[in-house]
Amino acid sequence: MSGPAITGTGCLPATSGDAPAVLELLRGERLRALNLETRLLLAAARLALRDAAVGDGAIARERLGVAVATCRAGEADYADLLLAALDPDRPPVSPARGPQTGINAPAAVVSIRLGARGPNATLSNGAVGGLDALRYAADALAAGRAAAMVVGAVERVQADEPAGTAAALVLEACPRTGGARARALLAGVATAFAAGERVARTRERARRSALARAAVEDGDVETLEDAVGAGVDSVAAVVRLVEAAERLHRGAARGPLVVGAADAGGGAGAAVLVKARREADACA
Repeated sequence: MSGPAITGTGCLPATSGDAPAVLELLRGERLRALNLETRLLLAAARLALRDAAVGDGAIARERLGVAVATCRAGEADYADLLLAALDPDRPPVSPARGPQTGINAPAAVVSIRLGARGPNATLSNGAVGGLDALRYAADALAAGRAAAMVVGAVERVQADEPAGTAAALVLEACPRTGGARARALLAGVATAFAAGERVARTRERARRSALARAAVEDGDVETLEDAVGAGVDSVAAVVRLVEAAERLHRGAARGPLVVGAADAGGGAGAAVLVKARREADACA
């Protein structure tokens, strides 16, 4: 059983925005015009790339891509700029925040700052977005359009709210000289949508499709708790993917592990991760 490898991971809570470790990840970056959510995602991406040992020259930048899931990125910036324009008595807002109002701003900024010139996509599909981003990345690798993909997710983050996370992982086609050993292999991923269909039915359809692609039986897998959202949180599925990969890497689970996500809007998805074989699945 083989597939693309998760070689690095990074998760950062909103409250870590000013932490020394995060500031070190962003050293040398011009952050003045970037909102907190974009800064956190950039730091999480750098953390995942560091974990994967993707240093300078390890992967040609035209072979590095980015796929980000989000539904609310730039929401606060948009609201602040709109209200400032409507009410002359409100404090002025810097026009430099304008580019941050685009929902694709996090993916664009991460690509620019990393110098990644491979495929780039923003996926906005509610709670299923993280798995859609993973599927996009796996397809790009399979098609030879990239050698590695940063898969990330972030939602609206406010500095005074403890909730909120930016998460990222690195998905690679192994082997790669001088790289890190795979945390886990992605054996199969699938998403499904049916307007008006019951969530449970759509979730089961996506799960069956992912298991079929992974060539494993339902009774042989361990299922992590599904991320079921109301259509605005794209991060939970990526966080669970990171957790699953780390559990397999540490030997805390034998696998295969299934990570699922479902959305009240009719979307669902599932990914099957398997343990990397220590010799054959080393990206080195």
